[in-house]
Amino acid sequence: MSINISKEIRLFSLHTKNTTYQFRADQNGYIIHTYYGGRIDETNMYDQIPMVDRGFASNPYDSGMKDRTYSLDLLPQEYSVFGVGDYRISSLMIRGASGVCGTTLKYVGYEKKKGLYRINGLPAVYADEGDGETLIIKTEDLSMGLSVELYYGIIEDKDIIVRSAVIKNLSKDTLWIEKASSLCLDFLYGKYDLLSFYGRHNMERNLSRKRVGHGITQFGSVRGTSSHQYNPFAILAEKNTNEEYGRCYGFAFVYSGNFLYETECDQAGAIRVLLGIHPAEFCWQLPSKGEFSTPQVIFSYSDNGL
Repeated sequence: MSINISKEIRLFSLHTKNTTYQFRADQNGYIIHTYYGGRIDETNMYDQIPMVDRGFASNPYDSGMKDRTYSLDLLPQEYSVFGVGDYRISSLMIRGASGVCGTTLKYVGYEKKKGLYRINGLPAVYADEGDGETLIIKTEDLSMGLSVELYYGIIEDKDIIVRSAVIKNLSKDTLWIEKASSLCLDFLYGKYDLLSFYGRHNMERNLSRKRVGHGITQFGSVRGTSSHQYNPFAILAEKNTNEEYGRCYGFAFVYSGNFLYETECDQAGAIRVLLGIHPAEFCWQLPSKGEFSTPQVIFSYSDNGL
């Protein structure tokens, strides 16, 4: 089986032929990313996250306000949100009826299905019937009346995972989605290069490789199409990775419209990757009982070079 769940500690391990992707719904209800790399067993990698008191790091109210080692601004997260103490780039920004942006997503359950999920009205990865599995992680913000479902599709023999999110308005009021990324992936440490592909007429798909330094690096398109100027594909590779050696992660956005890829290296050296619809001039009105699906991101990992 490609999806293994330890219900007692709410630990989710997603396996492909050569990789493991793992996260946990922790004691406070937040979905914390724990591991992505070469295939491992069901070891709880949450225990490997360093819990230290870092000055000026905010602490969520429901952590007891006394645990200075627990901060959303430092923890690796599965789907980061704006306005609740994580000051890094955010996957999701929702404006409520009061005009306030501030969303707290808490784990409420999961669903596991055979076969690969599809998205109505959007392109998606297809698999033969019986191939692949789907995991849906369900989260809610009760105060805003918001539900966000995180979709994970696993094709084990192809070594790929596909991700997207479905945002649902459970309230009686209209909500506004101002940003909704499809992928959020956090790395606690590492020295990486960003490989992207730019182009122009008669010279498409040129390779750009640069070191990921502190701050935010981004590329994308606001042309209404993904375009040959910037391809919606990127690789995050360890410093000395070449064709046959080194660890690297590849990300492909299954969407032909405006897109934005973002990488941030924070003050502690942690790296966050986001990929999704470009938020420039994006403001989706979500009526009561309405829902919005983000496009898919395909991603994979190699420890044998590009």
